Amino acid sequence: MNFHFGLAVFSLAFMAAIGSMVPLLDSTVQAAPGAYPPYFQKLERGLFYPAYLQRDAALITEQLGLSDQERVLVEFVINSYVETFEQEAEAVRIQMEALESPDMLELPDHVNRKDIRRRAKAEMTSDRSGGGINGQIMEKLSVRRARATKIISEELELEPLGDLNDSARTQLIVDWGIRRAELERGLLEQLELIRSENGDHWDAIRRALRRLNSDWTEEFRGEETDLELLMREHFGQDDPNYLKARRLLSEYAIDYDMQLAIRNAVLSETTPLLLDALDRTHLQQALAISRDQITARANLVDLNMAWRQRLLDSIEDERRRADFEHYMNARMYPNLHLGDPPAATIDYLINARLVDPETEATLLAIKDEYKSERDAWRMVAIMLKPEWERDRLMQELESNVVGMAYKGWLNGLGNRRESLIGWKNHLASGRQIDQDYFNKIQSIIGFEAMNSVPGRFRVSRRGDGSRGPVPRAARSANVVYWNGFMNEAMR
Repeated sequence: MNFHFGLAVFSLAFMAAIGSMVPLLDSTVQAAPGAYPPYFQKLERGLFYPAYLQRDAALITEQLGLSDQERVLVEFVINSYVETFEQEAEAVRIQMEALESPDMLELPDHVNRKDIRRRAKAEMTSDRSGGGINGQIMEKLSVRRARATKIISEELELEPLGDLNDSARTQLIVDWGIRRAELERGLLEQLELIRSENGDHWDAIRRALRRLNSDWTEEFRGEETDLELLMREHFGQDDPNYLKARRLLSEYAIDYDMQLAIRNAVLSETTPLLLDALDRTHLQQALAISRDQITARANLVDLNMAWRQRLLDSIEDERRRADFEHYMNARMYPNLHLGDPPAATIDYLINARLVDPETEATLLAIKDEYKSERDAWRMVAIMLKPEWERDRLMQELESNVVGMAYKGWLNGLGNRRESLIGWKNHLASGRQIDQDYFNKIQSIIGFEAMNSVPGRFRVSRRGDGSRGPVPRAARSANVVYWNGFMNEAMR
């Protein structure tokens, strides 16, 4: 990249600004690299995950009350399935690695795309001579970035290409999908000969295993949340509120399983096409499929949130309902519940007996006021989070997809999504709440007393990036079934 600004020294702010204007590579028709960004790498892995694992034999045996002889048969059948699955999956992966990626020249309108990309590159790397103060240079970069974004948008307005021939890789994945369905169907046919007569119980086991063994990991909070598990953990399985909700919980398990199957099907069927689109740098198709995948994931979140409200409405006692809602929120959104530093600071001051009784009463009143304001902030955050997560992922995918076609371009489509700004502002308001209450506390106890509080009480805990809450691989799947109840409940 050649700059001719006539300036001997560039400010740090200016260098940061031009970071998103790095040049394109010379080739405008080069296929995308073999290594995809993280989201697409996870999609590749999801194509090769068995529906049943060795650990599932113990669950099936226990749930169905099988004899020792039947248990041995179940273990043998599942182990044989897993061994065959892994051998054939590895063979397919090896074949995929040996294939050449589809390249840009397969697109019928590659000449038009090449012209658009050439003009975009020219705009990004145009002569920057002319000097001037940093503010003027920054403004010029902003204008040029806007022009380049407008040129890139022309590619999205090209006539749709219609159906394109599948790549050899996609054909291989489709064939593998048919084969893995055959393997699973064969496994189930053998298990049908072993299982007990209670078909409803067996269906519940299959739902639990589908939830546990899906390797399409969640991207959004609430996508994998198991509401039955949360209700049982909070109330206990003998609590009247849990017992009363069994009909709802059984309906929820079936509804969630149906929507989960739809999500998995969308991801399985569209991922090969998405990988082709990335390799061909076919922006329209890659972005359209990305939106479809986000919608499939979002629908699962929406279903969980709707059922969350139904379960809350089933609890008549207001206090217990509020307690359960708080518990669910803390489990579903752990990064919004990383502690309350001002409240922890007050607790430390009181427990360490660093304040007199009158000051203690004042601090406790401030703590109650803070907790109320912070809880209200969290409720707003929970309402904002779904839209923010979807827009954030779409913006990330846009940047990745466009960046693979326009090498080095980091600005995506230049979209300004209001939810991203709103979420950032809301996080800032949460930090301001903490700061305001810290100032209140310090104004009462003084700087020295405030400074004596250990730092761990004045900061939030580290965030939790784990999935869930769902049963982990180390534990059994969560089977939603009650003997003698399911047939009546489903009428």
